[in-house]
Amino acid sequence: MNSNGQTFHSVESFAQAAESLEVPWTISSQENEFSASIRRREYGGLLFGELSYGLCSGTRGNREISRSNDDYICLTVYNGGRMLLEQRGEVMEAGECDILLWDGKIPTRFDCLAPSRCEMIWLPRKIVERRSGFSDEFEGQVISGKEGIARLIGAHIRGLHRELESIPYRQLDSVIDASIDFILSCLPRDEGTKFSNRHQFEIFSAAKRAVNERIGMDRFGPSDIADELGISVRYLHSLFHKYGTTFSNYVNVERLERARRSLTLQNSHAKISDIAHDLGFCDSSHLNRLFRQRFGLTPSEYRRKLHS
Repeated sequence: MNSNGQTFHSVESFAQAAESLEVPWTISSQENEFSASIRRREYGGLLFGELSYGLCSGTRGNREISRSNDDYICLTVYNGGRMLLEQRGEVMEAGECDILLWDGKIPTRFDCLAPSRCEMIWLPRKIVERRSGFSDEFEGQVISGKEGIARLIGAHIRGLHRELESIPYRQLDSVIDASIDFILSCLPRDEGTKFSNRHQFEIFSAAKRAVNERIGMDRFGPSDIADELGISVRYLHSLFHKYGTTFSNYVNVERLERARRSLTLQNSHAKISDIAHDLGFCDSSHLNRLFRQRFGLTPSEYRRKLHS
């Protein structure tokens, strides 16, 4: 879906357009002279939006949420203005060059306190969870534009918005794929709040590192990781449970992500059976089954789609 953009000279016309967005809003404003614009596009399952608007307020209640086309995590890069956004009783403030991440599935309110311009990417939750395993650790945060990571993410997102139409169609899926990986790897994760104390968080972080180091090296199980960390297998399982998953699911997610990355390499001609063996799957059938469950395609189908 491509859009050349729309310009509005009344809050009523802007509000009507906002009601029809994939992530609908109910908009109001007390401004006598109001102007706004919207440009939206869709590539690779992601929605891209460029918005500018005057002083206004917006709400997303249960009615608007029920009309959404999908379940999104919304990433907004502000190029100017000042915004207050409230979710779960917490108010986040964002200004020029800041990045705001918010959850599209829960009630939300915003107040635009100065004329604002922003570029947005709506990330379907299912895509985020396929890549990272979880999504809630990314939500509900503001990354200050003064931080280097915000400048890095912001520059990449602005570049995507600017160059999307110039990218050859046969390369577009690969570019979108790599961009999702880049953005998610840069975003801060609020993992520590899942644990009751810092010690638990540090042990869990060490467990994840131990898993990641062993993938592709040898076959291992929870007892190997527990022995390495000097903890019981039961305690190891409890840490993964606090994180919202199981040990085996976490290992499989990491293995599948390594397999997916191997398939995206343009110069890779590795056999699927070799990838399965190198990453610790029982055989290629085991990899095929889990890969299809997670990504909707077999590894061979995924590779053909990327490189066709």
